Amino acid sequence: MKIKLTAPLQVIMAIAALTICSSCNQTSRNTYSLQGTWKMEGYGKIIDITKTSVNLYDTTKVSCVPKETVKLQDMGFLGQFKQIAQDTLIISSGITEYRLTRTASLPGRCNTDQSSNWDPGYNFDVFYHTFLENYAYFKTRNVNWDSLYKRKRAEISKQTTPAKLHQLLTEMTGHINDGHTAIAMPDELHKTSTATAEESPAGPSLKKLRDHVLYKNVKKPTMSGRDMLGKGIINWGVIKDNMGYIQINSMICYLDFKIPDSVTGNAYWEQYTSHLFKEPDVQTKEAAIAGKFIGKALYELRNTKGIILDLRFNGGGFDLVSLELLKHFVKAKTLMFSKQAWTEKGLTKKQLIFAGLSAPTYLAPVVLLTSKSTASAAETFTMGTMSLPNFKRVGCKTEGIFSDALPKKLPNGWEFTLSNEIFTSASGQNLENIGIAPHVYAGAEDLKTIMTSDAAFEAAVRELGNLRNVKN
Repeated sequence: MKIKLTAPLQVIMAIAALTICSSCNQTSRNTYSLQGTWKMEGYGKIIDITKTSVNLYDTTKVSCVPKETVKLQDMGFLGQFKQIAQDTLIISSGITEYRLTRTASLPGRCNTDQSSNWDPGYNFDVFYHTFLENYAYFKTRNVNWDSLYKRKRAEISKQTTPAKLHQLLTEMTGHINDGHTAIAMPDELHKTSTATAEESPAGPSLKKLRDHVLYKNVKKPTMSGRDMLGKGIINWGVIKDNMGYIQINSMICYLDFKIPDSVTGNAYWEQYTSHLFKEPDVQTKEAAIAGKFIGKALYELRNTKGIILDLRFNGGGFDLVSLELLKHFVKAKTLMFSKQAWTEKGLTKKQLIFAGLSAPTYLAPVVLLTSKSTASAAETFTMGTMSLPNFKRVGCKTEGIFSDALPKKLPNGWEFTLSNEIFTSASGQNLENIGIAPHVYAGAEDLKTIMTSDAAFEAAVRELGNLRNVKN
């Protein structure tokens, strides 16, 4: 999920954590023993399973950082475990299968003295190595990581303060310029920072923008669900000439935890995730509610001559939600995209992601509105529609951040994320840092111009009319 406009950094961190820490509360039933040490291919993680607990570690060639420990009976919160051989384990979560191989024991560095955990230089080195061993897009984003490391490392000494260290790490991620790559503000530094999502003019204005489009164009809009900006996660209705309009504003926040309407912004997100982390199988539950919302919308719009599907305000969420939504626009099982993890030795095995049929379906013409703020899981939805002949894209390029945000932790406890996956379209295109281009460019990249003139929406209406005429 992206940082700008749609949500604060903790949104990215939470989604990143939930990506590998939520799924079906099941384990495989066979004669193999799960106990032992397992190395995850392509993600820099080790899982150590004992008789009583499951212990996760973030590892590099120079570090082994304890990440999380859960009781053995709660291992379903980490995913669906399936042991396919004595030395091979698959953990499924969301749309992804993580492959692990058994190792003899934990690396020796996992059992060493932890006295250096607060050393600024050591933490900086672990940060550097984590990216070096996992980040997939240095070449794509034209970043010389080694050169950047040498320049910034020279500024660090034993006396470097936490604030200075955080500043340097933030500068490192800033050079990468990747919406899925960032370091969170540590608790001990929060009191020195006054910036919040509520104080940003982009936060409340985004809600105003999406509501403006909805109420200006839809005769009697239906609004379902809510996110951190307020009511209306999926909204729909009929516009002129019997055309339908659906606005999908997020790929997360579909569950209803009865949070008061007065709570918005960061406060809403903190309450929402506090409930979400307690739920097993959260991605499947989110996708199920999203499926109900889109199903109701498509049923009510079943007699329209075409639909404008607006993703311009959608910064992402769960890919599983995107996949569930896509299922309502296919007429048969269809390849949407594929994904692989990057490693220093090459890519992991390609995973093909298909969308099966889910009723009700809508096969009439659809014009998909996208913007620079269409990001992450909203982009995987957009990538999936590239396989669907009845879709036409109008607007601006999407942001170009497809990879999951891989969650990591430094020895001092600070959390950060990075992009380690390669997503490719059904036709084999990797569009990271490029974005998905529309068929018809329309409107400005700055969404605030919508308040005075919505050229992209007007173009979508024209294109849908043309598609309808061709179909008829």
